[in-house]
Amino acid sequence: MKLNYTEIYPNNNETVIMLHGLASSSRYWDSISSYLPNNKRYICIDLLGFGLSPMSNRATYDYDTQIDCILETLKTLNVSGPFTLIGHSMGALIGLRIAATNPQLVSKLILFGMAYYPTSIIARKEITRSTKIRKYIYYGPTSHTLCFMWCTFLRPITKQLAPIYLSSLPRKVAQDSLLHTWKSFSESLLYIIEQQDAINDLKKINLETMLIYGSNDRSLKYFKDINLVDYPNIKLKIYSGYGHQLPLENPTILKEVI
Repeated sequence: MKLNYTEIYPNNNETVIMLHGLASSSRYWDSISSYLPNNKRYICIDLLGFGLSPMSNRATYDYDTQIDCILETLKTLNVSGPFTLIGHSMGALIGLRIAATNPQLVSKLILFGMAYYPTSIIARKEITRSTKIRKYIYYGPTSHTLCFMWCTFLRPITKQLAPIYLSSLPRKVAQDSLLHTWKSFSESLLYIIEQQDAINDLKKINLETMLIYGSNDRSLKYFKDINLVDYPNIKLKIYSGYGHQLPLENPTILKEVI
């Protein structure tokens, strides 16, 4: 399936692909487009099941399906690589898998706040922060009902409320957090974030890779235990005082690393 996308500086030759995180959209990057160097072509993609991309009930929202749709979309744009690939959170995991399985396509990886968890049990613990309320919000029949009500039936109302309870995000990005289904959200959480294999993916790549975290990002906690001496092509950068939304908190960092 072809995915929705937006382009920034489309007439340039050198291409940068940008992938957003869970329950977000391509507008995550649009909100900081003025900080991007204007000598490259940026393609910001809505992942399958999010933003304005198709939300298929037949699709399985796993790595293979997401990557197939991304590559199909790039093919229609005459993008065959090599390109720089930037991902945030879940988008960073997908970007890493693209580089591991299609090394000829990616020349450089820039991964912000990659949602790394060593096991699915730890992933659930961190996502819910071991609280009952978060368990009801993210998992099980209660979550299913909440998602349907919040993202479908009550969307005209929740669209106005989203920028209030997601006040750290730009208004349009907060509103786009409603553009998904229970299937796309829950399966992405399960098959991509919980059942990830990021360490083996890292072992498979030889290209220049930057892993970038804010010091307050909970995703950093387990990644810091990895001995990067075994990965000479990987550079870890930690920016003090920032959290999981580092690209939005300090967009100048994005310009710096590109």
